[in-house]
Parts: sequence; structure tokens; C-alpha cells
Amino acid sequence: MTRALCALLALAMSATLCVPAAAQDRGTLGFGRLFTNDAIGDNKDRWHTGSYVISMIRGPAWDGHLPGAPGALIEYRLRADIIAPADLSNPAPGDRRYAGTLSIGAHTYFDWHGNETRLGFDLVGTGPGTGIGRFQKWAHNVLDLEEPDLDNQIGNGLHPTISAELARSFPIGSAVVRPFVEAQAGVETLVRAGADVTIGGFGTGSLMVRDTTTGQ
Repeated sequence: MTRALCALLALAMSATLCVPAAAQDRGTLGFGRLFTNDAIGDNKDRWHTGSYVISMIRGPAWDGHLPGAPGALIEYRLRADIIAPADLSNPAPGDRRYAGTLSIGAHTYFDWHGNETRLGFDLVGTGPGTGIGRFQKWAHNVLDLEEPDLDNQIGNGLHPTISAELARSFPIGSAVVRPFVEAQAGVETLVRAGADVTIGGFGTGSLMVRDTTTGQ
């Protein structure tokens, strides 16, 4: 899977470099922001416990349709993420180790044989050097919440990460069902599959951008 993703990413980057200069009529199309926190749903703070992501989309004027080649439409993404064991202060042996991550990346969106396609690269930093663990400990202390045990957290490191996604939208009455499959290799290696369901006209003609932490 890693070799296949690398090949796709290399193809995308080479296509980007081959776009003629005259075609580079690009601008900022919009910004996105999303905060997630696992405790909001059931008051249990664990695993992919929280994240905050900021995105900037740049490309030619958006007409509701993806370009036919990679490199024209790019999302620049900055993300902070916390991964924690089920018990923050007294983790069980074998549970997930604490990890605070900071990442910066670029993702290109295009149409490939009728599929809504994304290829991306992120550089992910982990460990105490990110300051994420210290921030969560301070925030939980201020809010009188359980504080994380940082003694066994993932160490400092930089992890190049590549990812790809294929999706296709199917109108069904007043709804749109959008099955997708996503693969990632790097800081975590995974395959994710599912479907997005939109009822009504919300987001019609918009660019769909997936959240890394929750998958929504």
C-alpha cells in the first residue's frame, strides 16, 4: 500500500510541476476550521480525543466541479491532534500511548474517471517538543478535569505521511450518498471506508474536505 501511495503522490507532484505558467490563475477560494473533542459526546475522553484544524483552499475560480488534473486545486492544512489512552491519568498496560501531534500539509483535489480524488502529503511532528501535552495538562488543570499522564508519551519525531481518497456521489431523492475509501501511510498506517450522507441542499456544489481525526 505504501508503494502505491508513493507512486500516486509522485504522479500528482509531477503533474503539478508540469502545469503551464499561463494556467496558474490562482486565488484563495476559502478557509475551513474544525474543532473536535471526544468528551463532548459521552463525557469519555480517549484515543483520538481532540483536534483543531485550519485549512486554506487555493485554486482557479470554483464552479462546483473538480479540475480534471491534480495540482490546480490545493488545500493547505495545519492541524493539532491529541491521541490518548482510555484513562488519561492511569493508563492500562497495552493501551494506546499518549501522543500530541502538530502537522502541516498540502492536498490536491481532482476528478479521476468520475471519482472525487484527493492526494496529499503531511509532515507530522510528535512528542513533548510539540507542546500539545503540556497544553492539555494546563487546560485540564484550569477546568478541573483529569490531567494526562505524559510519562509514556510517544517521543519527539518527524513523520512524513502520504494519503489518498476516492469518493463518488449518488443522488437518491433529496439526499446524496457518497461512498469513499481512504488510505494513509506514515505516522499511522490505515485504510478507512464509509459513506457520507447529505439530506437536503446543504453543501450543494461545495468542495468536500474530510477531517483526519473523525473521518467526517
